[in-house]
Amino acid sequence: MFKLPADMSDLSLIIIFLIISLSVLALLNGFSRRLSPPPVESPPFSPHGEGDFTLSEKVTPLNDHLMTSAITAFIFLSFILLLLPLAIIFHYKVVEGYGLQLLVVMLPLFAFMGLILLFIGKKGK
Repeated sequence: MFKLPADMSDLSLIIIFLIISLSVLALLNGFSRRLSPPPVESPPFSPHGEGDFTLSEKVTPLNDHLMTSAITAFIFLSFILLLLPLAIIFHYKVVEGYGLQLLVVMLPLFAFMGLILLFIGKKGK
């Protein structure tokens, strides 16, 4: 199966997984921005009461859907990227008797990923 190098420390593994997950975030962010159409100008206000929009408002019908899809894809990819290596590390570190220290160190990484998702969600709305 998988073999971890003996000289690889826990901190270097955490840094590698953080870089991978942040690069996936950057790819999804760029992908969603590239696919989103440019904002459409809203119709001008009619004195007869037919229009409810002003000229300064923008209508982006597809942008919210793409951002929701990007956030959902990022959640699944981050769980795959973080939980699979965690299972491998758990097998080699905990089963062989090294303790749960790495899992305690990984908890702030999950909190950081949650903050990134929260920031993306607020930016998309």
